[in-house]
Amino acid sequence: MTTDEQALTWTTAATAKFVRVKFLDTEQRIIEGTASTPVTDRQGDIVEPLGATWQLPIPLLLDHRTDQAVGEVFEANATAKGIRFKARITKIEQPGAAQDLVNYAWDLIKSGLRKTVSIGFRGIEAEHIPGGGIRFKTWSWLELSMVSIPSNPHALIESIKGLPAGPPATFSPIVVSTDIEIQRIRARVREIDLALKGIKSDEYYRFKDLDFVNSANAAKSKLATERRQLVEREVEVKAGLIDLANEATAEQTKTAATAKPQQHHAAPAWEIRNLPEPRLSGLNVDQVLDSHSDLFDHYADVVAKMMSEIGLAPTALVTHQEQAVTDAASMSCVVQLRAIARLLDKRMTDLEQNATVFRGVFQRSLPYRKGSLVIHGGSLWCALRSVEEGIVPDGSSSDDWQLCVKKGEFG
Repeated sequence: MTTDEQALTWTTAATAKFVRVKFLDTEQRIIEGTASTPVTDRQGDIVEPLGATWQLPIPLLLDHRTDQAVGEVFEANATAKGIRFKARITKIEQPGAAQDLVNYAWDLIKSGLRKTVSIGFRGIEAEHIPGGGIRFKTWSWLELSMVSIPSNPHALIESIKGLPAGPPATFSPIVVSTDIEIQRIRARVREIDLALKGIKSDEYYRFKDLDFVNSANAAKSKLATERRQLVEREVEVKAGLIDLANEATAEQTKTAATAKPQQHHAAPAWEIRNLPEPRLSGLNVDQVLDSHSDLFDHYADVVAKMMSEIGLAPTALVTHQEQAVTDAASMSCVVQLRAIARLLDKRMTDLEQNATVFRGVFQRSLPYRKGSLVIHGGSLWCALRSVEEGIVPDGSSSDDWQLCVKKGEFG
């Protein structure tokens, strides 16, 4: 194995390409979603869903930290479109740090502070992608993590189902456990550091853009202030200067006092018209081009049906609607171009078969296809159809040969 091949064999964590999480059972804390799809991530890599191997149950972690296991994936199914999973956040009855951790994880899910998941895996077979990046063809799935910063910017929660009406009564952004609160603070500090690093990277390429520089400086100032406050809070929590229990109670009281009744609206559904596929056979090129609108409507209907079957709402995310339009446009254009290609191929074949070709002096031992020009007896003859060997162009058969130029007086 070469050095490059060895470098392709291992990876620590690859973020899911598209994620959709919905609640199935709030009592058992079961969630469902898509863990990975074959889409290029921020690093330019592709993880093929059908190349995955795993052994259930798969650990469910927070931020790829093995010391923060909060549940397990108990069901997973891979298709070409992605890996569907069901996972359970563990419920612990005994008070303590472990109970605080799993309750904290569940509160993150309910509040929307963890909108994405990420897969941790070991690459088995991989190849370089032209232009950069790695395609993992086979890989071993080791863990699934709930994360706040995904590799794919579109890896967002699409819908939430099964939550009780009104705000969650037990949720608070502040947790009572000192260890969990410190972990929460440090996680946010890491997010701020990543954001500052990203701004610094952009500044390197856009230093001449004064508007961007001013906005970047303002953002850095806000992030730096928040980071400093978080570090101060961590020190105070460690020193016991902050009473987390009283703080959590005050936060819950404030949330309950300011909460507004939620209005529930029926989720919009895709409009499915079951349009028939336009038939392009027998049409000329211009007619095929004119059929684009009908083709687009048909494949938009096909995509809408696909989205409805997998449970994606048309307005839950703008990217779903945009993707549906893009897919429909692509499908209709592909079908249109294939039909045009078939027509052009037929036209080329007809032109080749009917082309006029000069074959020289007529020879009895040779066959001649339609359009062949030959000289016989001083005259120029054209084959009206494919002529077998031995049929002489002498005017005896008007079905085979046509006299083009008659022999002159002086031959």
